[in-house]
Amino acid sequence: WSRNIGLLGCVLSFASFLRDQPAQLSAVSWPGPRQVASSSLLVIAFAAVFVVFLTTVDLASMRLLKWAVAVRSAKTGIFFPAA
Repeated sequence: WSRNIGLLGCVLSFASFLRDQPAQLSAVSWPGPRQVASSSLLVIAFAAVFVVFLTTVDLASMRLLKWAVAVRSAKTGIFFPAA
């Protein structure tokens, strides 16, 4: 809000917003059942790929960290207990 319109102005503005909603909702192009199903499957597939990617990164970083700790421990003689 760029200017102070007071509480009454806010209430009137909100009332105007609510009054305009039926017209706005009728102007929306709602997706059909096939488009909803297609979009849902796309989201599920993307989530599955993302889970596989994150799992791979997690496992690789865990192995890299274990290797780095083992190398450092062998060089310094300070060994950390296995978790």
